[in-house]
Amino acid sequence: MVFYVEGKKHDVYFYSRLCELVCGSAGIAFDCEAANALPSHSGGKMAALEFYDFLRARKALVSTFKGKKTIIGFLVDKDIDDILRRKRRSPHVVYTKYYDVENHIFAAGDLREAAASSASLNRQSLSTVMPNSAVWCKSKADIWRDWVKVCVLAKVHAIPGASNYGVVSALNQPINAATNQAILTTRLNQLRLASGMTQAQFKRAVASINKRVDRLYSENRFHEVFKGKWYPLFVESDIASVAGNARANGVASRVTHTLAALADYSAPWSTHFSDGITSLVKLL
Repeated sequence: MVFYVEGKKHDVYFYSRLCELVCGSAGIAFDCEAANALPSHSGGKMAALEFYDFLRARKALVSTFKGKKTIIGFLVDKDIDDILRRKRRSPHVVYTKYYDVENHIFAAGDLREAAASSASLNRQSLSTVMPNSAVWCKSKADIWRDWVKVCVLAKVHAIPGASNYGVVSALNQPINAATNQAILTTRLNQLRLASGMTQAQFKRAVASINKRVDRLYSENRFHEVFKGKWYPLFVESDIASVAGNARANGVASRVTHTLAALADYSAPWSTHFSDGITSLVKLL
């Protein structure tokens, strides 16, 4: 079995651990490759899905050569493709349950342990800012809830501009600060003008998105719309508040890798992925 994964950093390690649980225990050889290795001008998720479409059109997702059967699978971030209704519906494409891989890593790992290790600190020194992973993640997602709404709004209605998932919140500066309502109002006005909607249409669109995001948050499903790649920035900021900038410097680039290594891949959270991988194994 060959799996192409979206990212090239911790994604290969993360998914190889999950594939090992299913394929390894069944004695099935597998390999995890970064999608960036595929021939594509886009890279990442787009490269993976383009290759999936290419193989599917040629009925080459399952092949046999000299009696050896090979199945190709794709492990990619969901982002908000479920909301946009553009997920590929195939056992060969396994999406994250949450927005991206990083959400799963932060939700599953021992955050305080990973942060302390990444900053070379006593873990007890972080107890006030990182009580536990679940509480910490929810608190950060809450701080940026308005920014999430703005990003979802722009994505759903294909509104171009600087309000998008690719950048950090323009509403929360510094990042742990509450929403700046004046900047939020300005951003919404910019989005309305760029959307081409009337004021009434835009008001309805905003209300609909707000209701949807608030419902996900109220159901403790914020990971589905909050981008996990933002979490390391909060870790670095929190460490700086406790131990100073010198200790915090570079932590954002290390903490996700450490968390991935500390995660328990046999815990219940992994079922979402193991079920998807198992569906592929059954094709053998």
